[in-house]
Amino acid sequence: AKKTDRERIQEKAERRQSQENLRRTKAVQGVLVEGLDNCLIKFSRCCTPVPGDPIVGYITRGLGVSIRRSDCANHTRDTDGGRWINVSWAETTNEAYPAEIRLVSDERGGFVMDIATILNSLNAKVRSLSAHDTGKGTCVAVILIDVHDRDELTSIMGKLQTIRGLREIARSGA
Repeated sequence: AKKTDRERIQEKAERRQSQENLRRTKAVQGVLVEGLDNCLIKFSRCCTPVPGDPIVGYITRGLGVSIRRSDCANHTRDTDGGRWINVSWAETTNEAYPAEIRLVSDERGGFVMDIATILNSLNAKVRSLSAHDTGKGTCVAVILIDVHDRDELTSIMGKLQTIRGLREIARSGA
């Protein structure tokens, strides 16, 4: 059904009002939640959102608002539409946020050392690094690092892409 001019204008007004509501709320952990001040928020481990990512909020039962990336597989799969809420990143934040990166490489010695060398040269704060051989000619590594925003994460991933034998590199949750 084609929308009338009046319906389009109403939708724009509602979006503008929603954005104004977000600006008036107080940021918690660098996130503004529409219409709520000082609510409990948690960042989903499934997709580890960082500033710069488009995000959505999901009202959980008893645990406040869960923050997810808009492209998170759990967000696109979830059909309980009434529990989603508008959220956005605050304009400035000095906090560090965990981000998870998954790498797949040809099975070879020195893969983990190459990862560690690059992360060390970037002074990246590594929370965890695990790797294992698949037994099928590949090695998988999962890194959890702290970053300040998506630009820093993109830069780190760019450096990791130079690793010899790398087949895949991606953030978790997409």
